[in-house]
Amino acid sequence: MRRRRQKPNWLLSGLLSFGCISLTLSMVLTSKRQSSTAELLQARAQVERDVDSFMSERDELRRRIQYLEGRSRISQVAEQILGMHKPEASEMVILSVGLLP
Repeated sequence: MRRRRQKPNWLLSGLLSFGCISLTLSMVLTSKRQSSTAELLQARAQVERDVDSFMSERDELRRRIQYLEGRSRISQVAEQILGMHKPEASEMVILSVGLLP
């Protein structure tokens, strides 16, 4: 009978060790990538919330500007602070502009 040639035990244990190390390294890298992705998604969600908040604030400021620039508001301030009033018909003077000779 012929004897089979046996592979050395160190080769088999080396291959198993390499496989285990490769698998462990792969799992660690995958876990790190997933945690980085989760952190980025949280940061993105926070930025989107901030943008929504700023846009809402901007819209509110625009509404306030429109109110403050409005004719009724300006008339009210002119009357209260400057003592002005809307002229009556007797207070109005119509000026005619003549052409220069």
